[in-house]
Amino acid sequence: MKVLVAEQARVAEVKDGLRDPAPADRDGNQAFDYWEQFRVPQKRSGRDDISILSRHLRPFFGSMKLKDIDRAETDRYHLEKQQLDPKTVANHLTLLVSVLNLAVDLGWLVKPPRIKKPKIRLLDEDYHYLRTEEELSRFLVAAGGGPAGSDHVRHGGVHRHESRRARRAPMGLH
Repeated sequence: MKVLVAEQARVAEVKDGLRDPAPADRDGNQAFDYWEQFRVPQKRSGRDDISILSRHLRPFFGSMKLKDIDRAETDRYHLEKQQLDPKTVANHLTLLVSVLNLAVDLGWLVKPPRIKKPKIRLLDEDYHYLRTEEELSRFLVAAGGGPAGSDHVRHGGVHRHESRRARRAPMGLH
């Protein structure tokens, strides 16, 4: 009897707009199909999305109910994909988050799960060979840009007197 009363109260709250209705029992494949049909045509990177969905996300998350896709499942996904570059896995999870946010908008999911993406360190990897002023100077001299300590480098490629003159003079008159 108490269960019936509680369910009737929940239904009344939904009718009054005080509570979200129970989400449809959808799976990942349905969300991915919707994404491919309605979102991919609007994107420049649509082919990339289709590739990620078909090669990575569908095989892992496709048969799961949307409500069952959570932090634990995405952690398992990350472990399974550890042979891939962390940036690639982060891109996969970013697409998954976008699809799950769309599922919320469609009423298929009450709220999206918190998904932690792998950290990407750009500066530790890129240009790791340009750590000191001397290394930077050698690089710039070889590229024809002058030494690292020059005004040219310190002022973003414009000599100090040029940037001062550019601020004072009207366009095209310096």
